[in-house]
Amino acid sequence: MPLDTQLNAFPWVALSWLIVNEGEAESLLRVIRRNHQYHEVEEEYPVDWPDDNNIRSAFSNLNGLCRDEHLASTNVVCTLGAAGVLVSIHGPGETLYFPAAVLEGNVRDTTGAGDCFTGYFVACLMQIGSEQLAKGDMVHFIRLSVQVCPSRSG
Repeated sequence: MPLDTQLNAFPWVALSWLIVNEGEAESLLRVIRRNHQYHEVEEEYPVDWPDDNNIRSAFSNLNGLCRDEHLASTNVVCTLGAAGVLVSIHGPGETLYFPAAVLEGNVRDTTGAGDCFTGYFVACLMQIGSEQLAKGDMVHFIRLSVQVCPSRSG
């Protein structure tokens, strides 16, 4: 993560998409809470999602990020490692959960899986352009990106 001063100086309002992992989301939220006017309002954890404390924590952090005025119009993707991906589409209330793909074959290590997800997702965005991307297409691209795993990409 960049230094707090660098995070504070960053032009967040210019972002269409922010992709972070769960640790980065927590660190960024810590800086936002300390340096910006922040109103904590907890969204209710969806009942149809897994009963997993790590996903709950990431969900809370993601909603906190999306409530900040600087990220209010930014789509935020939070990768969760083996648990999958959370996506907030233009603010809280539209948070989606995508479980990780089931690994196939003789996979020994998932190092780089988040980078692989990000690469596929960005490639999908570049094909259409995020300004013209409908929510249904976005969901399709995220599902496609989550399903690409090391045993299928080589």
